[in-house]
Amino acid sequence: MKLSVNTCIAAACLTLLVASVQAGADRKKTCLVLNKASSFIDLTNTDKTCANDCTGDWATCKCESFGKPTKPYPSLAQCYKYNQESCCKAGHDAAIQSAYKNLLSDTCIRNYPDLETLYCLACNNEQPKYVDVANKTVYICKDFAKKLWTGANYDNCGINIGGTPKIPQFEFASATEFLNHASIKPPFFGDYTIDVDATENCLASWGVRQATISTLALLVVVLFQGILM
Repeated sequence: MKLSVNTCIAAACLTLLVASVQAGADRKKTCLVLNKASSFIDLTNTDKTCANDCTGDWATCKCESFGKPTKPYPSLAQCYKYNQESCCKAGHDAAIQSAYKNLLSDTCIRNYPDLETLYCLACNNEQPKYVDVANKTVYICKDFAKKLWTGANYDNCGINIGGTPKIPQFEFASATEFLNHASIKPPFFGDYTIDVDATENCLASWGVRQATISTLALLVVVLFQGILM
């Protein structure tokens, strides 16, 4: 069977994408807030019947399925982009919404979609890829961190930092300093360090994420078309 050049290229690209995902395989596979709030419990039981067989508390059963993203009901208001599959529940979403509203004036609340993406990390259905629970580190893609720092024109609105509206560019010297401030860290990750130098298995803007999904789907289609020809 001969494979076309395009098929071989698609296969190579797909392999690289898969390898990139596997590079973060040492991180937890379950969502941070779908767990015990005070101390993360490794949900290691992958048996399909675990949830049905669980007769004690969930922490004791350690069913992996308890910590996997699900379709939220009631639906999410602030982090609505994850209403098909989410790492959080409506209660977490309400806490995120309250914290985000405290950052900005009502007239500016929808002016910074990238900041919303950051704040919705706890609900992001791919959140386990970006978070190292053991080392309490959140990995943000370098380009996205730069966009959050220099690409957003916060001068137009100001951000409520520590209870006082401030212009971030006057208050902070770098993306690292800005994104690691207690007022800017995403809710539920207040005791985590924000790493802004990652290039893979890291939080990116919503647009980049959607483009990556589309590219992956296209590569799969090209690969299978080549195999069938």
